[in-house]
Amino acid sequence: MQERNLQENAFVEIKKNKLLASKYQQTPIQYLLMREELNYLSKSNFKSIKEKELLSKQMAAKDILRDLRNIQEHNTLYEILKYRLSNTSEIISEQSKQRLNDLVLNEIAIINTNTKQSLESKKLHLLFQSFYFIKTGDYRSALRTFYILNELYEKKLLNIQDPPVDYFSMLDGILESLRMIDNYQEMEYYIQRMEQLDRQDYPDFFRLMVKKSILLSRIWILSNSQKWNEIIQTIQLTDSTILDLTYTVPLQKQMEIFFYTALSYYHTGQSTK
Repeated sequence: MQERNLQENAFVEIKKNKLLASKYQQTPIQYLLMREELNYLSKSNFKSIKEKELLSKQMAAKDILRDLRNIQEHNTLYEILKYRLSNTSEIISEQSKQRLNDLVLNEIAIINTNTKQSLESKKLHLLFQSFYFIKTGDYRSALRTFYILNELYEKKLLNIQDPPVDYFSMLDGILESLRMIDNYQEMEYYIQRMEQLDRQDYPDFFRLMVKKSILLSRIWILSNSQKWNEIIQTIQLTDSTILDLTYTVPLQKQMEIFFYTALSYYHTGQSTK
C-alpha cells in the first residue's frame, strides 16, 4: 500500500496489526509497527496528532525496545545457565553453585528493574529459576516455581498460540523434571493439564505429541511402582496410531515407550514378546 502511495490505507493496517502484535505478545513486530506509525506521522508533518500524544507514542516505542533488551538478557542468562549445568555432573558441588551466583544475581537485577515486565520476561524468569532449582537440588523451590509457571500459562499465555506448542513443551519439561527427581506424586497434576490439550480443534500432529507424552508419563509412574501388568494393560488399551513410529514426535520419547513395553513383558515372563 505504501509503494502504491495508499498511505492512509497503510496506516489503518498498521494500527490493526499493532493490536494483534500486542495480543499475541509479538514484541519485535510491535516495535516495527510502532516505528512505521511514527514514520507515517512524520511524512504527514504530524497534522493529525498533538505533541503530547506524539511524545506518548515515542515513549511507548522506547518501552518496547527496553522490553526487547530485557528479553534478550533473560535469554542470554538462561542459555548460559543451561550450558553450564548441562555440562556438569548431576551432583552440583558447593563450589559449582558459587560459580552460578553471578548468573543468578544478574537475573534478579533484570527482574528488579523499574520497567514493567512483559509476559515473555516473566516466563523466562520462571524457566530460569525452575531449571536452577532442579539442577542445584532445591526441589521444594522448583515445585513452587512449576506451579507459578503453569498458572502464568493458563491465565495469560495459553490462548496466544494455536495450538499451544509452548505450553505443551513447558508441561512436558516439568514432567521430565519430576521424573528426574523421582517425584511421581506431583506428575498427575501436570498430566491432567496436558490432557486438556487433546482437543478436536487442534491439529492431528499436535494431538499425537500430547497423547504420546501422556502415555509415557503414565508408564513412568507405573514403572516406578513396578506395576508391569498394568503397563501391559495400558499399552493394549492404547490406540495403535499412538504407538506407531512417527517423525512428528521426538525419537527418544517413542524409544522409551517401546523400551518400557518390552521391559514389562520381560518382568511378567513373556520374554518372546
